[in-house]
Amino acid sequence: MIRNFRLASNCLSELVSFLSTSRAKSFGNSKIISTRMRFMSCLVFSVDIPTASESIGKQQRLDALRVREAQEILSEAERAEMEALFVELDAEEAEAMRPALERMQHQQAELFAEKKRLRAEAAQLERIISAQEQLLAEARSYLVDLRTKRAALADEYRRITMKG
Repeated sequence: MIRNFRLASNCLSELVSFLSTSRAKSFGNSKIISTRMRFMSCLVFSVDIPTASESIGKQQRLDALRVREAQEILSEAERAEMEALFVELDAEEAEAMRPALERMQHQQAELFAEKKRLRAEAAQLERIISAQEQLLAEARSYLVDLRTKRAALADEYRRITMKG
């Protein structure tokens, strides 16, 4: 939707030539920033962006056509115009929503990666828990064995000391 492609092209070539020369380095950040701002303003003024009033006007015309359709007095030309307005407004809405949808898709991908990472971490933690439970069972078994041996030694001690 570039209204003036030549203007945008000139802005771009001016920026590229400025940044590619050694002059950019000698001017410092302030000159680079001002050149970047000039470039961005060139691009903004060369792109045909529908204004809110244009969208409101389209919406009002669409509403009027829908009223005529409900009254069953819509001509074929008006029906075609209404369909074209639907298509235009849908396209504008899709374009307006595109950045938000892209952000949501990016967030969804990040959340999916985080979920995958957390599942892997949970599996590793479950392995550690299982090993700790096994270690605890072995320790309890060893403790039972130690108590049995201690009791046997105590019985033997009493048997020996009681004779005398």
